[in-house]
Amino acid sequence: MAFFQLDFRQAEIKINNDFNLNLTKTKPTYRDRIKTREMQKRREAAAARTEKGEQIYLKLCEVRRDVAAMFGEDIPEIIYLDGILEEYLSNPTPLSYWEGCLKSLELILKECLLSGNP
Repeated sequence: MAFFQLDFRQAEIKINNDFNLNLTKTKPTYRDRIKTREMQKRREAAAARTEKGEQIYLKLCEVRRDVAAMFGEDIPEIIYLDGILEEYLSNPTPLSYWEGCLKSLELILKECLLSGNP
């Protein structure tokens, strides 16, 4: 306190602000608590969307890897899959679109496996 030339109350405010201790003497209002809960729900929903998106991207990568391992890198399907992966990274399309795309790609892969050719 002496180093910063602060009295006790000023030191308390400085410590509270420096370390985000939330030492305020007032309780949050009902509206503040509702806003806090809504913000938390939004953050959780965004985190769930991000995790789901990462899972879809990894599955798309697995499909590409499997097709490349079976038929080589020079087939049109690999070029198509590369385009899909690039589009996925650059385009904020809703996840439902990518889920449908992934399902159709898995069906194509199964057909390729059954027929033995790309």
